[in-house]
Amino acid sequence: MKKIARFFHGFVFIELTGEFPERFFNICRSRQIPLYEVATIKKDDKVIYTAQLRISDYFRIKPIAKKSHCIPKIRKKIGMPFFVKRYKKRLAFLFLL
Repeated sequence: MKKIARFFHGFVFIELTGEFPERFFNICRSRQIPLYEVATIKKDDKVIYTAQLRISDYFRIKPIAKKSHCIPKIRKKIGMPFFVKRYKKRLAFLFLL
């Protein structure tokens, strides 16, 4: 049920790099910004964190990223808002199916 709700609200996969990612996660938790499916990827000598979050929460993490000297990059956008935006001019095709 939660996955369906997340799909309708829309969510993004982010990739986080920077100096203090632990501080970023701690501040997100204190401000009650939920991060889903957090994972660590090691490439060469870098550590990259990946996570999922809602679209509305992505705009809330901008000041947190600046404060913790981290750079969040969107890797994938999933959900109904992105689907509607992509096929806004082709809505007639949906009704023909």
